[in-house]
Amino acid sequence: MGYMLDQIIQNDPILKGIILKGCITMKQLDYLLTQKLNGSDKNLLEKIMKTNNKTLSKASYIITRKRGKNNLKQAMYTLIISYYLGLVTVDCFAGLEKTAFVLKEFKDKELRVEQINTVISTLEALIDKLIIV
Repeated sequence: MGYMLDQIIQNDPILKGIILKGCITMKQLDYLLTQKLNGSDKNLLEKIMKTNNKTLSKASYIITRKRGKNNLKQAMYTLIISYYLGLVTVDCFAGLEKTAFVLKEFKDKELRVEQINTVISTLEALIDKLIIV
């Protein structure tokens, strides 16, 4: 895992479990976060050095970051297509927004493993309800 994401996950007990269910890798997320937090005008080497992998080549960094961005785009298109074809409920986007808001309330809280698992399984059940098929 990378430096930026490590710091965030330390303070967010649920995030790692949610990331594991997503379609973007930890490394890709780390590189996207590095770019977001440091801006696009920063020197690429500075961004690379803010990750844990000090031996990473510029090409590897760029490829991994680009794949991460493409994964996010694909996820967005998948949501749009699913809504357009009626595969998710009308309330899907509002439900996802409310869910994200509720999840932020758990940020920076000390939770036991079983509490984290309960939150993640509740999230999964909610997502299942938003999918019609």
